[in-house]
Amino acid sequence: MDIVDLNQPEHAKALAEIKKFLRCPSDCRPTGRVKSDLVRLKLSKGEVLDHAVRHMEAGLIIHCQTQTMFFKTERLGYIICPLVVEGKAIYFKVALPPLEEGEKPYLQILAAHEPK
Repeated sequence: MDIVDLNQPEHAKALAEIKKFLRCPSDCRPTGRVKSDLVRLKLSKGEVLDHAVRHMEAGLIIHCQTQTMFFKTERLGYIICPLVVEGKAIYFKVALPPLEEGEKPYLQILAAHEPK
C-alpha cells in the first residue's frame, strides 16, 4: 500500500469522484462479502460511507493499491485504514470500476472489515 499524494492530479480527481459517490449510498455497491461483514460488525452502509467522507474531509491519510482481483482489468483501489465507525476500526477499500457501455457510474465497495 502506498500513501496517496493528494497533490497528484489523478489522485485528486479520483478522490473527488469517490467522495461524490460516498455521499450517495444508492450509487455505492458493496460486494457480497462486504454486506456480510457489515452485518457481522453491526454497521450500516450509510454509517460507513458517512465516516469515510468525514475521514477524507479531515485530510487524513488514504492509501492506494493496485486492485488485481474482482475486475477484468487492473484498477486503483483506495483504502482508508483505519476508518473508525462507532468506535470500531475497519479496513475500508473502494474502487471506481470500469464501466460497460451505457452503464451508470458507481463506486464499488471492496472491503469493510477489521484490519488484518
